Amino acid sequence: MVFERCALVFEHGILNYPFVETRLGLYVPDPSAVYFQGRRSIGHYRLITLLDGTTDDDYFILDDPKPAGPGAASST
Repeated sequence: MVFERCALVFEHGILNYPFVETRLGLYVPDPSAVYFQGRRSIGHYRLITLLDGTTDDDYFILDDPKPAGPGAASST
């Protein structure tokens, strides 16, 4: 896991209260070095906490697999 960002959110389209959003990226090694820093993103974990520090929500998202670069086989 790699820390990606932390944000203090005051206005949100769904939630009507301020919260802190923390995002951790999930990566696997990429020996072909096609991706940045030799790591390929496979998803991320998001944690939403209230301003008093209590957890409000958290979730894990897996990305769709992507071709590994030029010449990768297509699905068509």
